[in-house]
Amino acid sequence: MKRLWGILGISLIILGSIFAYKAYMEEHPEASPEYLAEMAKITPVPTISVSEEGELPLVVEETEKLWQDEGVEPDAFVTQAVDIPKFEDYDYEYTYELMNKSDREVYDVIYMATILYQEDVELPTLDEQQLSKVYKCMMSDHPEIFYVSGYKFTKYTYGKKIKKLTYTAAYTYPRNERDIIWKKLDEAADEIVAGLPEDADDDYSKIKYIYETVISNTEYDKYAEDNQNIISVLLNHSSVCSGYAKTVQLLLNRLGIDNVLVSGNVSTGEGHAWNLVCSDGDWYYLDATWGDAYNELADCKQIGADSLINYDYMLVTSDEIKVTHSFDRLFKLPSCKATKDNYFIREGLMFEGYDGDRIGSIINEGYADGREYVTFKCISSEVYDEMVDELMNKQKIFDYLKDNSGNVRYSNNERMRTLTFWL
Repeated sequence: MKRLWGILGISLIILGSIFAYKAYMEEHPEASPEYLAEMAKITPVPTISVSEEGELPLVVEETEKLWQDEGVEPDAFVTQAVDIPKFEDYDYEYTYELMNKSDREVYDVIYMATILYQEDVELPTLDEQQLSKVYKCMMSDHPEIFYVSGYKFTKYTYGKKIKKLTYTAAYTYPRNERDIIWKKLDEAADEIVAGLPEDADDDYSKIKYIYETVISNTEYDKYAEDNQNIISVLLNHSSVCSGYAKTVQLLLNRLGIDNVLVSGNVSTGEGHAWNLVCSDGDWYYLDATWGDAYNELADCKQIGADSLINYDYMLVTSDEIKVTHSFDRLFKLPSCKATKDNYFIREGLMFEGYDGDRIGSIINEGYADGREYVTFKCISSEVYDEMVDELMNKQKIFDYLKDNSGNVRYSNNERMRTLTFWL
């Protein structure tokens, strides 16, 4: 009888062990012999190319690996004393300020990994869409990251379940070459900042100087090298909208002026990039690419107005920019309603009605200062129509110009209600 009870006890122990093992394997499938046999297999996923709007290219390469639990804690989030390249003395990050805790954690990890050229850094998220959004935000905050064109992420999966997500930036320059280029960029940026006029003592004056300097020293060229980053403007002086906007952002950062890169589309349907800028406490939009009027205005090319700077999009409201620009909804943007630092208001060139004496005074000042042209802006469509009728249809513009040949060179922008006359 004792022997029978002994056999029964052993059987119960064996049975219990089987059930316990089965339960453990259900909870830890990665420990199964079948899984261990598959551990070394890597399933590649084809490269996915995604274009960001606003001519901001994003190439995302995705790979996928079966999960391997090595029994060690990830070190991606361990704070270390590292030599971090300090490209800016000004560390304002517009999109970061708007983020929740989870997004900030991802931002911190990919920013550190990017500037230190770290590979396959584990992320504090398993959400690919969150990674994509945060990456775009980081690039909107940091024009000095000129050496990255996108990123690669790797999913570690078991079955359909994602166990880990890692990040590696897609570098366009190796680290040693980046540092050499940055030194040149740093010197070029310092030279521009050093040229700031002594009387530029407020945000408006500083922004105006950067706006004019970037435009005057850059030629729009969609085939320019490095045209998606600051190299194209600061070193090569030839770029497209991303280069213009990122360079303006970098230089304003150096002057301590809050701003961020904004992307979206323009009325022609093309992707575009411009800036959101804080001037003397209020937010405005600024588009330096469209300020390069030699590129934007066909009339200017025909009359040879190489030096024209278009101020239609220098510090404008949300309502004004929306006439021609539409926004990506990547992050929250303020409703810009202030007008006190708009170029035409600050320079006394906004008209609330036709005023011949004032027009004559502005044109005479233009001649005295040696300017090539003068520009007026009308406060409403009604005033614009009145100005066109008086100056052009009734030809009163000839009352103010020194050229008596009966010819006038001019350009007009009905949507922004501006008129430009060459002297």
